Amino acid sequence: MAVKSDLKLLWWLYQDVPVTTEKGDSPAELLRASLSWKVTSPLRRAKAAQKVVQAHFRGIDPDKTRPEADPDDSRAIDLYSLTRQETLRQRILAVAPHLLGREVTAEIESGSISALIDLLTGSIALDDLRAQWLLLTATSAAMPSSDTLRAFNRDFASAGDDGEARTQVLLDHSGPILAKNAAHFRTVEVVTDRPVVDVDFCARHGFTSGVQRVVRETFKRWNDRDPFTLVAWAQDGSTMRAVSDREHARVVDWSPDIRGDRPLFFADASARLVIPWNTVVLLPEVTPDRYSAELAALVEYSGNASVAIGYDAIPVVNGAYVSRDDSLQFVHYLSVLKHVDLVLAISESAGREFEGFAMALGAQGLPGPRVEVLPLASEPAVTAEPAPVRHPGKPVVVSVGSHEPRKNQIAIVYAAELLWRRGLDFSLVLVGGHGPAWYTDLDDKIAELAIAGYPVTILQAVTDRELATAYRSARFSVFTSLHEGYGLPVTESLAAGTPVITSRYGSMSEIARDGGCLTVDPTDMVEIAEQMELLLTDDTALDRLRAEIDARPVLTWDDYAASIRRHATEALHA
Repeated sequence: MAVKSDLKLLWWLYQDVPVTTEKGDSPAELLRASLSWKVTSPLRRAKAAQKVVQAHFRGIDPDKTRPEADPDDSRAIDLYSLTRQETLRQRILAVAPHLLGREVTAEIESGSISALIDLLTGSIALDDLRAQWLLLTATSAAMPSSDTLRAFNRDFASAGDDGEARTQVLLDHSGPILAKNAAHFRTVEVVTDRPVVDVDFCARHGFTSGVQRVVRETFKRWNDRDPFTLVAWAQDGSTMRAVSDREHARVVDWSPDIRGDRPLFFADASARLVIPWNTVVLLPEVTPDRYSAELAALVEYSGNASVAIGYDAIPVVNGAYVSRDDSLQFVHYLSVLKHVDLVLAISESAGREFEGFAMALGAQGLPGPRVEVLPLASEPAVTAEPAPVRHPGKPVVVSVGSHEPRKNQIAIVYAAELLWRRGLDFSLVLVGGHGPAWYTDLDDKIAELAIAGYPVTILQAVTDRELATAYRSARFSVFTSLHEGYGLPVTESLAAGTPVITSRYGSMSEIARDGGCLTVDPTDMVEIAEQMELLLTDDTALDRLRAEIDARPVLTWDDYAASIRRHATEALHA
């Protein structure tokens, strides 16, 4: 029986290629000669439609033509000596102690892979989705979506107490996934003793903006204090994977020099899976659609505690401000959040949005996540540096934000034009990148004013230090966004000692409560112009705001990182 089982296992493992041994035979040929092969022929033909053939392996020994490992990964050299059978054994042995509830004996460890799989399938309860999620992940070298796991659970339960049928269900479900992702050479690391932190975007890209700044400022402060495991995802979204040394540095040791840095190589076929187990999973980024289904299943079924940072719900609360694709992607992100234990909202305004979402989940019979407000840090991330003065001799007004309707810079530009026509002498500097391609109103208006000779400038692709310098050199800044989860440009300006004109609604009004700001109706261009005129002409009003800034309480990034760490620990032991 053991030999027969191993032949089945080998056929499953090498099903995407014709394998020939040095003796000229193959497991496939031996299996085709058996009676069971002929009896099950109709079933195999049906299942063959599910197999994804790896054409570039055709006619070649797959163990000698394995995919390249990521050259950035310091452990890459360890992967080259492993065969498909050895990586499968490694994955199964990595999860075995957690499924059996005990250490694997030497006898079991040295036995056949099929015997080990039979042992694990026989030890799992038919209704234990948590254990089934772990075993299916290890066997297929990919994390299942909820639909995939439920389908496996139905067939696994129908196998009842038949051990051979249970194993066959596992192979039937994991085989197509393994072949589809060409994942035969993936290895597994099960993490039980530290938080697992999903930093997929920050690990892959040097780009930084609001969300990325929060991630990097937070976890670079964890790096020397408490252990954690950073993970990204396979490019196909099939599984969490370990980050390379370079990717790790993009998160915890980021610098403006690598703003445009992007990885050029994805070694998904030989990635090291990271499986969190009995620990806490932190989600400090907004999950993209590429792996939202797999992450949602992990959060719902794996039994790990989960904590997310909630930035805003603008794509569903005010969908007119974003593209249709952004709204659809955010809906997929909410499919993850609905099973998360705790959402740490970055403002009271964002907290109310996520609380409303959690309450609505009652219609689905779900309790929804617990929501707590944890405001972002208000200290400057970097210091200013000397820079050439733009439009020398004129006071500078700065507005920071990407060029999109929600940021409402168009109202600031029109307000500035009103003041220029009244004879006020100042320059307006807009700092921020391009928004959607279809939104040209702002650029068109700025071009019109520049042609007319008005002192208006756009700065793009600035470094953090250049941004800090722009704030420091300004008389005041203006940030009158129509909807924000937080309003980082307001605190950045205040951290530089520069007063702010901002919206009197939502999260921006929360920041303004502690002083240093004038608030306006962001839809009232005349009121914006009036407050700008006040700060351009009244030194006493400006000095009063500067004094308020000096008296504001300061929440440091150290404080924020410590609070995230504390909440993660509490969620794990809740």
